[in-house]
Amino acid sequence: RSGVALFGSTHAQANWREESSAPMLAKDNIYSYNPRMNDWNPDLHPKAEALAMSEMSVLAMRIENKDIIDGSLGSMVELGIALLSAKLNGQRVVVSFEENIENTLKESGALAQYISLESALEDAQRLYPDLVTVQRGGSLEEFNTAIKSAVEEQRDEQTALKPEVKLLKDRKSTRLN
Repeated sequence: RSGVALFGSTHAQANWREESSAPMLAKDNIYSYNPRMNDWNPDLHPKAEALAMSEMSVLAMRIENKDIIDGSLGSMVELGIALLSAKLNGQRVVVSFEENIENTLKESGALAQYISLESALEDAQRLYPDLVTVQRGGSLEEFNTAIKSAVEEQRDEQTALKPEVKLLKDRKSTRLN
């Protein structure tokens, strides 16, 4: 398992994937999946997103002010699915909130959505501290650094597990003989 799925804000101005995260990851030879499509195919793309969600070692989510102000529930749902996938599949989740998000929320519905997101993330961090990294108000550069760190941690864990996996395989083949 390797690579990063770049989930989160997809509104028309959300160009963080193409302009920042994907090029940074590519420079370091890290595969990234970008779910944002101009020609969305309801028969194909949800399956591709589900596969990426289950197979990537890191699930990165950038949540921008516009999504919460507009009352988009997609990021809330996607975050819940990402946290569940990470817990079940041994992945890491990196979440970044756009700068000053709490200061831009004027409507009670948007504020309630933001509080719900924060509450879910605080619970996840308390229960599973190695599962999720949350960045509040950081720059895209800091978000990219957090993604890269999560990828490196996942690689280190996979490398550390290799002797144990070999031992298990050796035991299994010995039992079969």
